Amino acid sequence: MIYSQEVVENGRNGIVHVGVIGAGVAASFHVTALKRLVNIKIFIYDIQYEQACNLSRKFGCIPVANFEALMNIVDAIIVATPSKSHCEIVLDAVQQGKHILCEKPMASNLKDALRMYDEYRSSNLVCAIGFNYRFLGISNVLKGSKLIGHIQSIKIVIKRLFREEEHWKGESVLSDLGIHLIDYVMFVSDSPIDYDTCIVNFKRNNNVDYYSSVKGYTYNRLRFDISMSRVESADDVFFAIEVDGIDGHLVYESHSPNVYTIDDSEGNTVYALSTPPLNNDFFNFAESIYCQDKDWIGLICGQTSSSIASFYHGMIAQEALDYFLTL
Repeated sequence: MIYSQEVVENGRNGIVHVGVIGAGVAASFHVTALKRLVNIKIFIYDIQYEQACNLSRKFGCIPVANFEALMNIVDAIIVATPSKSHCEIVLDAVQQGKHILCEKPMASNLKDALRMYDEYRSSNLVCAIGFNYRFLGISNVLKGSKLIGHIQSIKIVIKRLFREEEHWKGESVLSDLGIHLIDYVMFVSDSPIDYDTCIVNFKRNNNVDYYSSVKGYTYNRLRFDISMSRVESADDVFFAIEVDGIDGHLVYESHSPNVYTIDDSEGNTVYALSTPPLNNDFFNFAESIYCQDKDWIGLICGQTSSSIASFYHGMIAQEALDYFLTL
């Protein structure tokens, strides 16, 4: 059972009140994840109240008409709104003592991310960033397995469909998808990125990148090559990780989402993931959000997590993103 002393003292008998801010696609993923947990009561707020009501009806949650009312009834919030709104929401929530899980990227610029980080540092709150790729099934292999030895390089490719509302005019693919990969490189390597080694390429339409790639090294000399793009056809959607270690080469591809292969001195071996993706769950994405949100709630309740991304991780990823976008 999820148990929070803080919540019990508030007279809620161990029920954690979570407010989801936003009622779009990201919010739906989080609400789906939270509904799988016990002792969670979910409230949904959106500036378009009708959208909050629609999502609440779909999942059996409680819509809230305004932000101030939400702050009065929740212990924690998930910020699933556009990044330009993150800073003010987070600053207000921290000042009111609310635990936070903020969607990526942390903010729309480094200045705001630093304001958020500084406010968080003066609190005792659990403030996390939604870098759910850390919780993919293959991540457990990369962080916990010794099958390929010390990691020397990593290559990641992701291709996702254009969102209907952003087709050829929306958010930078480096900001939207690439921020995950920027964090992932630092997560796997346990090291920040050395900007002086990096080469960045963009393909843009209407001044917005729909393809981006970054190659370089982390400070502890892990070589990385990440690329991300928006595609027109579902047939082109794809995710892959290739990792070279001193003892072997690992490959994971979304075309075979239940397994990964290792090529080493003993030949080519296929391994099953310990937590294979659910049906229709592209490369374990929805399940990774569930695992992330479960760990975040656990942290609020005094448990531990070695994978959750803190506001510090969000801030250094934002720094890298802002730097790459200037090149």
